[in-house]
Amino acid sequence: LKHLSQQEAADVDAALMPTPGLSVESLMELSGLAVAHAVLAIYPPNAYPNVLAVLGPGGNGGDGMVTARHLASLGYSVSAYYPKRNGGALYVGLAASLEQMGVRFVDALPPPSRTTVVVDAVFGFSFRPPLRAPFGEVLSSMSAFPHIVAVDVPSGWDVDAGPPKTGGGAELRPSVLVSLTAPKRCASAFDGTAHFLGKVLMPPE
Repeated sequence: LKHLSQQEAADVDAALMPTPGLSVESLMELSGLAVAHAVLAIYPPNAYPNVLAVLGPGGNGGDGMVTARHLASLGYSVSAYYPKRNGGALYVGLAASLEQMGVRFVDALPPPSRTTVVVDAVFGFSFRPPLRAPFGEVLSSMSAFPHIVAVDVPSGWDVDAGPPKTGGGAELRPSVLVSLTAPKRCASAFDGTAHFLGKVLMPPE
């Protein structure tokens, strides 16, 4: 299975946009559903009742909000940490839908818990270092949780080279990775419990 470089991932994403019937919203829906099913498969709610979605300001954060919505409907107790909100209409609407479902937005990361699953939806394949405030501290704190499900790319990792030697991303070792469309090159450095491939959509040759 081919592992995409950062540029190849961007090219694939751009090529999908003109596809009839697909939109940013529908791709987020497919992505979030795939991640939610991965969480359900590895961390069933009877043993891991709590989910904390850690959200970034871009598309990865949008995927995370859709994931959180699906997990709330599956019976998990879901909260969200969204330190830098996106004011775009799509993202405001996604956040509002979570609040309507009873998802609680928290002002700080809670202490780590063995019954809490963290959905790492901070940065995706478009991330380029360095980390900017407040995300270095966010990733360092998030790394202390034992059960982390990374959406597409572990946050703070170089998409082509993997985890950095220093900084918040250096400490982040997710237990589950859900690659979207295709694995990125950094996935070769993943050494967690399970690696899923979700939302298998590729543009025609």
